[in-house]
Amino acid sequence: MRWINTLDRAIQGIVLLLFSALLLVVVFQIVIRFLPVTVLWTEEITRYLFVYTIAFAAPLALYRKEFIKVDFIYSFLSAKQRAVYETIVHTLIGIVAAYLVVEGINFYLLGTFFSSPASGIPMQYVYAAVPVLGLLLLCYSVLFVISQWTSTNIEAGEK
Repeated sequence: MRWINTLDRAIQGIVLLLFSALLLVVVFQIVIRFLPVTVLWTEEITRYLFVYTIAFAAPLALYRKEFIKVDFIYSFLSAKQRAVYETIVHTLIGIVAAYLVVEGINFYLLGTFFSSPASGIPMQYVYAAVPVLGLLLLCYSVLFVISQWTSTNIEAGEK
């Protein structure tokens, strides 16, 4: 499925941009410490960039099967048992992700009344990371479960 690979590359590009921006702000923050100038917004921006980097990178790790997992029991399972186990795990991830989407939208709406103290960014933009994370995790979890039990294989690395 070509669109999944396109989504994967787009998210990878977003993660690269966010992490690059995070590094630039941190380097700027370090350089500024040696000057007689105080810049208050760098800590906030660094934190928000980190949150968004995680919000986009975690679903990418799920898609590529790069999440940390304990595979002691997993290694003793047969191929069919592994498929059932992975389906259960991804279904649970999907349930949690759906919860993140619903509650993340409520959290986003709460942010309309607040702005960050130093940078003045409306907090709704910061809080939007929660439903974005949930939506992407839900998407990849559903795609994995579908691919697990159909002939369509959409796993990372297989094209």
